Amino acid sequence: MWKENDTVMSAYIGPACWTALKPVVIGIAAALVGLCCFAAPAGSMTIDHRHTRLAAVPLKWIEAAKRDLHIAYGHTSHGSQITTGMTGLTTFAHAPYDGSTYTWNGGGAGGALDLADTPFSGAHDLGNPDFTAWAAATRRYLDDPVNAHVNVVIWSWCGQVSGATKADITTYLTLMSGLEGTTLPCASST
Repeated sequence: MWKENDTVMSAYIGPACWTALKPVVIGIAAALVGLCCFAAPAGSMTIDHRHTRLAAVPLKWIEAAKRDLHIAYGHTSHGSQITTGMTGLTTFAHAPYDGSTYTWNGGGAGGALDLADTPFSGAHDLGNPDFTAWAAATRRYLDDPVNAHVNVVIWSWCGQVSGATKADITTYLTLMSGLEGTTLPCASST
């Protein structure tokens, strides 16, 4: 099934874009159902790019994500597809819940999902200005006491990944592994 969906998405948005966005799409979906910091409850489900029925996501999961997740999202043009899509949900005619259910903003004002859009200094996405700046930008961001509430960090690739060498990807994986050991506020509460 993954291969079939990969083919469809590659044809729809282009192979480089899909390669770059696939982990972000899965990451956002997982974050929105609260999977980043909590053990999956009995009867839970994983929501990813194969699921398009909004009504299948219980309102209580959306409310829990809005209450419990504080997201910092670094991206450039390709990554804006996520935030643009999330914004579109507020007026989507077939949404099962009121449009305000799907609102987001930096800070979570008015009961919205707290998503700081492009908050990092010194890096724009995983390949801009280079393949390593994002890691230092993430650490600086998380080390700032103002951001102590952030418990989810998401980065997006842009077109640079299509020209990345094996060494570039290995560097990315090594840096990401180092950040995965970083204790976020949610990690200490589980």
